[in-house]
Amino acid sequence: SMFDYPENLRHPTPWYVEKGMPYFSPAVLFDKAYTLAAGKSLTLRYRILIHPGRADRDMLKSEWKAFLKTTDIEVRMESAKKLLALGMAMVTYSGDYEVKFPDDMRALHKYGNLKKKDLEWLLENVVYLGKGRTDSTIRPNTVLAYDKTLLAKGKGTNVLFGDLRVAFRTPEQLKKLGIKPSRKTNVEVEVEVEKKGTTDVLPADSDAQVEGEPTVSKLLTALQKNEKYVHIREPIIQMVEEIGDKEPISFLVEQLQSENRRRS
Repeated sequence: SMFDYPENLRHPTPWYVEKGMPYFSPAVLFDKAYTLAAGKSLTLRYRILIHPGRADRDMLKSEWKAFLKTTDIEVRMESAKKLLALGMAMVTYSGDYEVKFPDDMRALHKYGNLKKKDLEWLLENVVYLGKGRTDSTIRPNTVLAYDKTLLAKGKGTNVLFGDLRVAFRTPEQLKKLGIKPSRKTNVEVEVEVEKKGTTDVLPADSDAQVEGEPTVSKLLTALQKNEKYVHIREPIIQMVEEIGDKEPISFLVEQLQSENRRRS
C-alpha cells in the first residue's frame, strides 16, 4: 500500500501507473488500483510512504484513515481535483474569448465539464486570480488561483499555476508567491493603479499605510487582500527581491516608474 509522501512536490495526489509506463507517478485525475505481477518490478520516481506489513485489506484501510487524519491529505486531494477542474475550465473558456480568462469564476459554469457543485465549492473556498489575464501571456509559475480555506489552517495550501499544474505549497513557499493568510487591519488600504503600456505603475502619491507602517511589506499585504490588484503583484514581488521589503513605498514607486520609462 502506497501513501503519498507529504514532502512530494505535488502532494497530495493519488498514485497510478499509466499503460506502457512501468512506474508509479502522482496525478490528480487518475486514481486507479494497480496489481504488480509476481516477478515484476517498478521504478518509483518519487518519495513515498510504504507500509511494510502484511497486505491485510481491513488493516490497511484503518491505517489509511489514520494517515488522512494526521496529514489532512483527503481534504487536500479534493481541493486539488477541484482546482485542476478550474484550470481546465479556464482554458476551455479562453478558447471562445480570444484567449482571455473570465473576470469571475461564475462565467465558467458551462466550460470544461465543471459541475455546478464544484463551481459552488470554488466560489466559497478559492481565491481566483485570472481576472485581466490571457492564456497567451501567463507564465508557468503564474498563480491563477489558490485554496483560501486550506490557507487559513496555517499549514500551506494548494495552488493552481499557469501551466495548469496544482501543487501544495508550504507557508514559506507561499510567501515567495505573495500569498499570505488574510489579516484584518485597522486601516482600509486603497492603492490606485495607473496602467501604462505593459507595465503597471503606482502613482507617486499612493503611499499606503497599514497600521502606521508605510513599508513595501505592508503594501504587499494590501495587494494580497484585494484581488483587484492581482495583475501587478508579480512584478512588485520581483522588485522587492532586489530592494528588500523594509523600504518605504515611495521608494518602490520610484523604482517602478523608472522601469516603466526604461521600457517605453
